[in-house]
Amino acid sequence: MGFKVERQILMPIAWEELRVEGTFKLDLLLEDRLFIELKSVNPLPSVFFKQIRTHLSLMDLKYGMLIKFKVDMMREGLHRVYNNNGQKQM
Repeated sequence: MGFKVERQILMPIAWEELRVEGTFKLDLLLEDRLFIELKSVNPLPSVFFKQIRTHLSLMDLKYGMLIKFKVDMMREGLHRVYNNNGQKQM
């Protein structure tokens, strides 16, 4: 459909003069603005939401989505995650 989608991106963490390459991996990045994390665990631990917020902060993104596949109805597995300090908007 013409969307720019990147998957399995290794991202560095940079803090002051320290830079660690390949520290975390993004499942999907849509149009350089929406981070999507895919999970298939049940129940869904709250640590995954904290992980997404951390990724959004490090990437300076505003919007993320957690998609959980072990659900009866797909709408139950869609979770929006926001970073109020992120600059890149949709």
